[in-house]
Amino acid sequence: MAKVVDKDERRAHILDAAVRVFASKGAVGLKIRDIAKEAKVAKGTVYLYFENKDAILHAIMDDLHGRGDEASLYELLASPMPAVDKLHAVVEGFVHSTLNNEYPLELMPELWAAIIRSDQKDRLNARVKNTHQAVTALLRELGAKAEKAEKLGAGMLALFHGAIILHVLSPEDFNLRDVTEAVVNMLIEGIRD
Repeated sequence: MAKVVDKDERRAHILDAAVRVFASKGAVGLKIRDIAKEAKVAKGTVYLYFENKDAILHAIMDDLHGRGDEASLYELLASPMPAVDKLHAVVEGFVHSTLNNEYPLELMPELWAAIIRSDQKDRLNARVKNTHQAVTALLRELGAKAEKAEKLGAGMLALFHGAIILHVLSPEDFNLRDVTEAVVNMLIEGIRD
């Protein structure tokens, strides 16, 4: 009788192996054969689940950022709570999912750079644009004019991603939660002025 393989479990197992290889060798050193060896599967098995290295990088990105983050963001935006509370909740959700991820935070900047250089760049760009659109809508709800909300939304995304890099470099000096909360408070003051 043939062994029954749970495809979702096998994919997750391969992805976990890919993260371990990525963490030890970086994006440049990430090779399908090394992932297969780490996962204790044949190289062809990796290709059954992932088209290529770039697809693996994107899957790692999905895992690092949490697949449900965008859905949670849109649910939050549709909620009846005041806009200021929504903004604080969005930021806290971002910080919580970033700091409580099972993968090392240090992987994020290198992963972003690898995806930007890969054939997955458009998928990452679409994700960023969707998040920007949602944040811009929230800033409009807070009272920012359309053009100002667009620019503030882009700046907010840039600041958050920069805050991750600072936190990776020196979490004692640049605590992600403290930095992002300060940015949000300044943003709210700026919109109200």
